[in-house]
Amino acid sequence: MNPILDPTKVLAFILTKSKQEYHTNLRIARKNSDLALYESLEKTQISLFTNRSKKLRSRSLRIARKNSDLALYESLEKTQISLFTNRSKKLRSRSLRIARKNSDLALYESLEKTQISLFTNRSKKLKSRSLRIARKNSNLALYESLEKTQISLFTNRSKKLKSRSLRIARKNSNLALYESLDRRKI
Repeated sequence: MNPILDPTKVLAFILTKSKQEYHTNLRIARKNSDLALYESLEKTQISLFTNRSKKLRSRSLRIARKNSDLALYESLEKTQISLFTNRSKKLRSRSLRIARKNSDLALYESLEKTQISLFTNRSKKLKSRSLRIARKNSNLALYESLEKTQISLFTNRSKKLKSRSLRIARKNSNLALYESLDRRKI
């Protein structure tokens, strides 16, 4: 085959080129504090990353399901959660720092809500799959431990994010916001 027309080399060239352009745009966005552009680029990066992870993980999960290897299946799910949450944390924390720096409380709140929903939706999908397997195998001990984990993950996450909002509300002496957050916490 002609090396110039080799599809793998062509694809590699396109991917490398798009990565370079992407990182250039990110640097420009950071430099100019263009938050709107920065946010859209972050969303693109999250979707690119998660789609890639999904393809690679789902292949392993299919093999684990096929072989009824529950231990392998569980470890793969935990890896998938940690990969997703670590990536989200890095990208979100950057936006939260910008929001804090600019004292943009409305943007800060919306970012926190997005972070909670992303995390909980992802956890729900992965946990429900494990719960179905546990039910199917009548493994009651595993089923109960998974449910407890799901509750603790959600409550710990909510507590951290709420307390951050309360600190900002106190700092800005925004009494109305403080009271509404306090009621939600109670």
